[in-house]
Amino acid sequence: MSQFYVGITDTSWYSLLREDYNNGELGKQVNFWTPGTREFKAIKPGELFLFKVHNKKSTGEKGEIVGGGYFAYYEQLSIPDAWEKYGRGNGRESLQKMQEALKGMQQKNNMQVGVEIGCIILDNVFFLDKLIDEPIDWSKSIVSGKRYTTDTEIGAELFDKVNDALASNAKTNIEIIEEIEKEIDELDLWGEERLAIVKTRVNQSVFRDSLLKKYKTCCLCKVENPSLLIASHIKPWAVSEPGEKLDPQNGFLLCPNHDALFDGGYITFENDGQIVISDRLSMMDCTFMNVQPTMKINLSEENKKYLNYHRKKIFK
Repeated sequence: MSQFYVGITDTSWYSLLREDYNNGELGKQVNFWTPGTREFKAIKPGELFLFKVHNKKSTGEKGEIVGGGYFAYYEQLSIPDAWEKYGRGNGRESLQKMQEALKGMQQKNNMQVGVEIGCIILDNVFFLDKLIDEPIDWSKSIVSGKRYTTDTEIGAELFDKVNDALASNAKTNIEIIEEIEKEIDELDLWGEERLAIVKTRVNQSVFRDSLLKKYKTCCLCKVENPSLLIASHIKPWAVSEPGEKLDPQNGFLLCPNHDALFDGGYITFENDGQIVISDRLSMMDCTFMNVQPTMKINLSEENKKYLNYHRKKIFK
């Protein structure tokens, strides 16, 4: 038996996080915060937590399940501390917007303004392309959410629908490659413009997601803000075979500075991971671009095969 939770959220929270998710800018964790501080104990860490948007009172339209994540932990924080820790992962554009949202919730529900909020922290958040209708036993009286188990017919059916929706979310690598190359051909771009479009589209794909899960930070300088991390091919897209284009072993997760240097052939790596710096970079360049001769990177055997091409054809 599996248990999971369906939590009610507002459209603003969902829309902002979905936008960041689609743009590949969603952080490692999301805060499904609540105006009260009652500890969340409905499910255990690692179990599924689904997002359901509010019903639309004006039209009577029922709120659908739009995505989910996996419960990590619960904590209580002040709003400034929650913003400092999770930023846009709170589902708001700014601290001020978050404060306004909390005030609106408390006034609407006639709640006393508290010093802290409840923070339900979720990992591996996803959003569905194919939305799911609310369960048939969903009651209008539910305020925050409801727990389900797969040993009930309704729970099992909903759990299966989520898995089916996730499966339909995932495109094959071949489909992704075909879409990217079709778009490039239709735009009739060449040279640097063509490379820029490839870089953008690849960084919105499963390739970047795989590298984020693998490395979590820049491979060289440990920058960890996801919005500043770029999926960088070792063997360039243009010369890669179809099976190599989206192979996570053919990529590093790098900050903008190190991505530009690696793509431009200013740095590469030996098979032991030791950085190699081009003579084209001055000492001042290295200082400002945060490149040090002592830097090393962890490599897999598969990485080394692609790096052989980079050292011979890209590095100068």
